[in-house]
Amino acid sequence: IVWAISRDMLSLLFLPAKAATDVKAHEAKFPVVEAVLQFALVGLSIWWGLFTPDAIANLIKLSANLLK
Repeated sequence: IVWAISRDMLSLLFLPAKAATDVKAHEAKFPVVEAVLQFALVGLSIWWGLFTPDAIANLIKLSANLLK
């Protein structure tokens, strides 16, 4: 992941910019399944943040007490 991000950032910084005619429009449509999965993960994260299970909340409290 770090390599891919570094490669993309370095190419943005140091390679010459492409002309507007060289850039191709994204022809493929965005799959609906991917969007649904992303929204489901965001919704699950929000739900879990608002309604944390007791077992997880207890583990977080125990961890915080260990840091004192």
